[in-house]
Amino acid sequence: MIPELAEYEALARKHPQFFRLRRILDVETRAGQEPLYAFELCDAAVSGAELPVLGLFAGVHGIEAIGVKILQRFLDHLLEQTEWNENMRLLLRRVKVVGIPIVNPAGYVAGTRSNGNGVDLMRNAPVESGVSVPFLGGQRVSNLLPYFRGNGQLESENQALVELVRQELFRAPFALSLDIHSGFGMEDFLWTPWAREKGYPPHWGEYTRFCEVLDSTLKHHVYRFEPQSVNYCTSGDLWDYLFEESLVRDAGTLFLPLTLEVGSWVWIKKSPRSALRLRSFFNPMQPHRERRVLRRHLPLLNLLMHAVADFEKVFLRREKAGASADITPSRRAN
Repeated sequence: MIPELAEYEALARKHPQFFRLRRILDVETRAGQEPLYAFELCDAAVSGAELPVLGLFAGVHGIEAIGVKILQRFLDHLLEQTEWNENMRLLLRRVKVVGIPIVNPAGYVAGTRSNGNGVDLMRNAPVESGVSVPFLGGQRVSNLLPYFRGNGQLESENQALVELVRQELFRAPFALSLDIHSGFGMEDFLWTPWAREKGYPPHWGEYTRFCEVLDSTLKHHVYRFEPQSVNYCTSGDLWDYLFEESLVRDAGTLFLPLTLEVGSWVWIKKSPRSALRLRSFFNPMQPHRERRVLRRHLPLLNLLMHAVADFEKVFLRREKAGASADITPSRRAN
């Protein structure tokens, strides 16, 4: 079994009141069959209640192992506190955290971006860009080339993720998701969706209000907050697909997807010799740098959890008189 999945099983055994795993798919990998797990983190006594939901996802691209580790360390950080921190126990009665720790087990085992069919899961959704996209924005030429979108159908891993979002996030009074990636840029990004075209996404006002909270609460944060399309547009973006579905449903749930893109080029700059290994373009190879990255993002994930728990105050507060919701968030440099 993938070691990180074994750690999740250990967490579920140790903290059954607060952490539960559900096997939603079996995936064939080079090393044999691996489970696709979904997790639920909240007090079991309120599991069926209508709570706001934070969705956390990692390992969509198998080679981006650092995102999987960031998520695992965060959940461990929360669960260890349930042993002694009454405030954490209370928080887990007010918010539910759900997600998939490794969306792409086959790619994770093989150390590849794509899944076992050679499909890039983040280019696989039935969403077409309205503008010309670069090669990295998705292609249908061959699964032997990167960024292959597939044959027009959602891959089984994506079907499982989409169903989880529909069941857990779309039915909540409020939902925010964070998908953790790496491999782009010299700094860390928080991207909003609508990668299909240039411009601001729907609900930009709510995103802006969160950015104001981010700036005021984590005054020295390291994130550049902006739409993904500022950097490049794509076709087949999975979160564009789910975001659009949530808008069409209009079932009273506000759903806001975000992507954390951990800037990885700085690791190559600091250790040019590591560029000889493909994995180093997506992950810190030195142990001390990996530990630093794992520490670096805990404040953001903690903030997201508290913001979802108090979503009415953070995302739905009224604008000040004369203020506009269309405000470009600050762009902080590392």
